[in-house]
Formats: sequence, C-alpha cells, structure tokens
Amino acid sequence: MAREGMEAVLMAVFLLGGYAAALSAVFGRMRGQRGKGAAAAVLFAVFFVCGIMLFLVSQAMGGMGAALFFLFMAVSAVAFGAFFIFLASHFREIRKGMLFLFFVYVLSVLYMTVFSRLGIHNESVKLEIFGTVAEAIRTGSPEPARHLLLNGAMFVPMGLLLPMAEPKRLAGAGCVLAAGLVLSTSIESAQMIWEIGQCDIDDIISNTLGALTGFIIYGLFFRRYYETIDD
Repeated sequence: MAREGMEAVLMAVFLLGGYAAALSAVFGRMRGQRGKGAAAAVLFAVFFVCGIMLFLVSQAMGGMGAALFFLFMAVSAVAFGAFFIFLASHFREIRKGMLFLFFVYVLSVLYMTVFSRLGIHNESVKLEIFGTVAEAIRTGSPEPARHLLLNGAMFVPMGLLLPMAEPKRLAGAGCVLAAGLVLSTSIESAQMIWEIGQCDIDDIISNTLGALTGFIIYGLFFRRYYETIDD
C-alpha cells in the first residue's frame, strides 16, 4: 500500500510539473492578462484527463510503473525535439566549447550504458517504482542502493554542463530535468528494445535526480560566475 501511495505521488508530481511547464510556455507567448484564465483552465482539463487515463492504464497493467515509463518515453520524445529546435535557433549565443564537452559527455554515457553492451543478452525489465529500494531494504544488501547512487552520480555532469553552455536560457531546473529524463529514458528504452541491459524505471528516477543535483551544484558555486561573464 505504501508503494502504491508513493507511485501515485510521483505520478501527481510529474503531471503537475508538466502542467506548470506547459502553463509557463503558453503564458510566455501571451501578451497581457486576457485569456490567461481560460488557457489555464483548458490546460488543467487536459492534464486532468491525462491523469485519469494514466490511472486507468495503470490499473489495467497492474501498476503505475509501466504507465509512467511510457509517459517518460512520450515526454522525452517531445523534449528531444524541442532541444534541437532550441540549438538551431540560438546557436550563436551558445558557448561552443561547453556544448562540445556536453556532447562528449553524452556520447561517453551512451558508450558505457549502451554501445559497450552490444552482444550481451539481458532482457530483464523492472517497471516497479522504487523496487530497487524495496529490494535493498528486504535483502539488507547495500548493492542496490550503491547501484542507484552510481547511476545518479553519472548524471551529475549533465546538470553542470548544460547551464554552462547557455546560462541565460538553459540554466533552469526544468531544462536540466528534461535533459536528464530524455537521456535516461533513451538509455533504458535502448536496453529494453535491444535486450542488452536491465531496463529499470528506478534508474530513470535516479539519473534525473542526479542531473538535478548537478544543477544545484551549478547554482551554488558557478551560476554567479557565468552570469557575470555574460554581462
């Protein structure tokens, strides 16, 4: 029951975050206050219906893990397209050196998690949210917790490099979370489709939190410097 409650909370947080991001994007294109109330109501209705549909799908599939994983995939596809549109639109303002380091980092992560495993057969899929944490508690072994911590640590550089590449537009928690979600979901999806590693929804959560940790470090120690040299 506790696990189901945590799954519901996670789904609610994800939907509310998506609603807030969509609302911010719509309001940013509107001039004045006229029509904002109606836009907010329409978006709320859309996300409310999506929440009901996800709940029904999760009930049919025996848990929210599978529904959340497919939601991650859908959001990642949209965010991936938006990121490349942004790069094309603001290429002049982006620091090319940091962008190069960012892509080197992404390719390194893809090599470690996908390309180096080609030829290794593993069709394990774990879509139970917080299942790794439950396993660590049940077995008393530190290995599952260590696995999650290492996964999170692997994504800390993303939270640092992305805002450094463009401090004015990419130095936001939403951008970093979306980037972490895109890369992590892509990795887990590739591992599932090609059967080269364990596809685990907990890995997506820990990776995304690792990216957020990197962004917090950026905000504490580097934000002022990069904003100053931009002025």
